[in-house]
Amino acid sequence: MKDFIEDLKWRGIADNIVPGIEDFFKNKKNLLYTGIDPTAPSLHIGNLSVLFLLKRFQLKKYKSIIVIGGATSLVGDPSGKLDKRKKLSINKILYNQSCIKKQIIKILNVKNDNSLEILNNYDWFKNFNFLDFLNDIGSFININDMLSKEFVKNRLDKGITFMEFSYQLLQGYDFYYLSKNKNVNLQIGGSDQWGNMIIGSSIIKKKLKKDVFFITTPLILNQNGKKIGKTENENLWLDQELTSSHDFYQFLLNYPDKESIKMIKIFSMLDKENIIEIIKIHNFNPNKRIVQKFIAKELITSIHSKEDYEISRFTSEVLFKFKEMSTLEKFNDVDIIKIFKFIPKIKIDKNEYLKIKNVIDLVYNYVGNLIFSSKKEVKRSINENSLIINKIKINDINQISDFILLKDKYLLIQKGKKNFYIIVIV
Repeated sequence: MKDFIEDLKWRGIADNIVPGIEDFFKNKKNLLYTGIDPTAPSLHIGNLSVLFLLKRFQLKKYKSIIVIGGATSLVGDPSGKLDKRKKLSINKILYNQSCIKKQIIKILNVKNDNSLEILNNYDWFKNFNFLDFLNDIGSFININDMLSKEFVKNRLDKGITFMEFSYQLLQGYDFYYLSKNKNVNLQIGGSDQWGNMIIGSSIIKKKLKKDVFFITTPLILNQNGKKIGKTENENLWLDQELTSSHDFYQFLLNYPDKESIKMIKIFSMLDKENIIEIIKIHNFNPNKRIVQKFIAKELITSIHSKEDYEISRFTSEVLFKFKEMSTLEKFNDVDIIKIFKFIPKIKIDKNEYLKIKNVIDLVYNYVGNLIFSSKKEVKRSINENSLIINKIKINDINQISDFILLKDKYLLIQKGKKNFYIIVIV
């Protein structure tokens, strides 16, 4: 398995590997696991690096377990957090769990081959007596080790609750429970989970007298260099209701070259030689964004569908390449519906539309809550030439008479380069 490990390192999908991991591969009965807390009704792009690492182990015929943290999500992982997480109800957690489970099965293409088992840690925590837990697990962990964790240091000045502080023990117990009962001897997770993994391996070492292993994957960052997570703002969700294929496509298309080259190694299932060739072609003419487009195709096809990818690609070309709305008139109604499939829509009654006197009334009254906080902001956008309606830059609030409705019913509202909204006259 040396070549497999070296390939993981080359791809950057494994940024930390515990020494001695070769021993894990000596026994095919060894299982690996990762944990996901259902703190939201969808996974996000940051979860994909772990899931794609699971895929690679699947191809090597290693069985995996995914633990959905019904118990740990009641506490909330404080790793990488500067503030306390919001508490969730049991019903909300159960709903989130059912949504996430469907996404996992689709992304990993799970069939009835026993290659993956999905468990809920609430099943082994729900009847655990607190005093028994402290006696059985707490006595094996040194408080100095827990205090040394980076997230604890970052929160000490601001304050950290005992509940959050105890999260390390709960996740550590997961690893111990699975190692004891399921022969799980490898844990994988994001690099922010390193401290939690150490706690788990320490419990196993002391109670089961054996060594276990773990691999961390790099965090996926947004364009500002911040971690993408379920509770972060401006997240990139896998659920289309939360992040459309179009928005997903735009994010990936505009991702920086350096990070995109890292991303193609992590997410593409192509071999090393083919990836190197794609990067080489990309570097010859970076403006064509070949790597970004390749990643968009791979990911959107995997998490949504091939059709959604094609529509997103086509929509992007139409919105950004066509300089005049008249060029859209050549498309039939079916194509127009596809082009605008993922663009937010607002419906206006035709008689109501005819009464609108100026651009501010049109934009602020109907899409203001989406893109403008006040009429002053609309005026400022007009003065900055960043408000575009049906491909016409607006420089006069009375310009509404200049608009020709596409197909007699569509107005394309654009703020800046990336924000699009459709007004449908009905």
